[in-house]
Amino acid sequence: MNCALIAFPEAPAGFVTFPVTRDDAAPHLKAGEFAVVDRKDREPEEGALFAMEVSRAPHAQDFRILHLVPSTLVEGTWLAVSVSTHEGLASSFGPLSPELAKDRIVGRVIGYLAAGRSL
Repeated sequence: MNCALIAFPEAPAGFVTFPVTRDDAAPHLKAGEFAVVDRKDREPEEGALFAMEVSRAPHAQDFRILHLVPSTLVEGTWLAVSVSTHEGLASSFGPLSPELAKDRIVGRVIGYLAAGRSL
């Protein structure tokens, strides 16, 4: 899994920040931090960290920071999986066709805002 994230003092031009609301991506990102997301990079890649839309319910959209891994359930599909585990269990979302994965990806996480974090 390639999770080398860049520490940014502020969001670079052309990128967006994404609030991390859960510890799904710990230890890379923790709740309360801000991920720096490249919205132009939505191509699924094994092990990459993505901001993903996991629910599209009206007034209840749910976004999470998740890794993509090949699904062992259906060949050629992806699972979006939390990095951290709670009581030994990781949460997952899928299987997703390559098209649906790309549709649910908001963008690739390339770093985090370093303000308030020990480097």
